[in-house]
Amino acid sequence: MLKNSRDIKYDRIAARDYANTYTSECGDGYNTDYWNPEYVWHTENGGVDCANYVSQAIHAGGIPTDNTWKPESIAWVNTGRNNSGGLTHYMVNSGYFKETDRNSCAAGGFISHTDLSHVIFVVINDTVDMLFSSHTADRLEASFKGNYYKDFDYYFINSA
Repeated sequence: MLKNSRDIKYDRIAARDYANTYTSECGDGYNTDYWNPEYVWHTENGGVDCANYVSQAIHAGGIPTDNTWKPESIAWVNTGRNNSGGLTHYMVNSGYFKETDRNSCAAGGFISHTDLSHVIFVVINDTVDMLFSSHTADRLEASFKGNYYKDFDYYFINSA
C-alpha cells in the first residue's frame, strides 16, 4: 500500500470539507476569522500560510503526522518549491502523494505553482470545472479558469 506498506486510509472528502471550512473568499489577503484556531497561523510578510493550510487539510483526510511532517515543521509549513524539505517533497518522497495531471487531480489533491512558492488545495474537479480553496490569498471554491492559473504541478493521493 502506501508508505512502509502501512494501511493508510485517506478520506479525500474529509480533507476537502476541512479545506472548505477553514478559509473564506475575502478577496485580496486573508481573514483569520475562518482559520482553525487550533493551529499557529502564518501571517508574517502579508500572509504565508498556504502550505500550513494544505497540510492541515491533508492531515484531516487521514495522513498521519510523524517526526518530519507535523505542525510547525519545515515539511508542514514550507511548500517545497524553494526548499527540498517542504510539503511537496515530503508527500511525494513518503509515498503518500504522486505527481499527476490536471484531469486526474481530484478533490483531496493539491497543486503547486511552478513559478511561485505557493500551494492550493483541490476541492472539485470533474474535468470540466476545477475549484480550489487556499490560504495566503484566501479562496473558497475559487475557479481555476483564467490565464493566471497555468503553470502548475498536480499531486493526488498515491494508491496501491
